[in-house]
Amino acid sequence: MTASNIIRKEKLGVVTDNFSEAIWQICSNLDKYRKIGERGRDYVKKNLSWEKFCRRMVDLFYEVMEVDG
Repeated sequence: MTASNIIRKEKLGVVTDNFSEAIWQICSNLDKYRKIGERGRDYVKKNLSWEKFCRRMVDLFYEVMEVDG
């Protein structure tokens, strides 16, 4: 899953090819995008912390060791 897919799926921000239009929308809807920013921060804390990354790596190593015997 790509970063843009996660952003769209979880509604964490704006994915666009038209940067100036995105800036205009954000400036026109500050409260909405503050909430989106908070959601993004919470998502990162919950899913992308070093602790989570390390836990995933350890789990993956255990899976590989089980498959290889």
